[in-house]
Amino acid sequence: FSLITAFCISATVVSQSHITERAQNEYRKAQEKEYVAKLRDYLAGQGYNNSGVTLKSVTDTDGSRTYTATIHHAGIDRLTEIQREDLKLQLANIPTTVQDNIYHEFLILNY
Repeated sequence: FSLITAFCISATVVSQSHITERAQNEYRKAQEKEYVAKLRDYLAGQGYNNSGVTLKSVTDTDGSRTYTATIHHAGIDRLTEIQREDLKLQLANIPTTVQDNIYHEFLILNY
């Protein structure tokens, strides 16, 4: 009987941890979507309407994440390197609930 009880308790714990992990993943995805929306809104306010924005994450062994936001817009292509660096500094100040590091890069297609 005690073996069955132990099995049931451990199955419950595993099930609850799975639910918790899934809930955390859903919450993280919602934070990421919210950040991308804020990023697009900010860019539109700066004259870069309909910017292409991709947010990718890399998870380290300790569970921390590093995000890279890749942004494309023809108007950004025409900026000087100094102007792009200034824009990156502005983007770094956008409020976010994402707790991990976010880096911004521009996909430049016109040289």
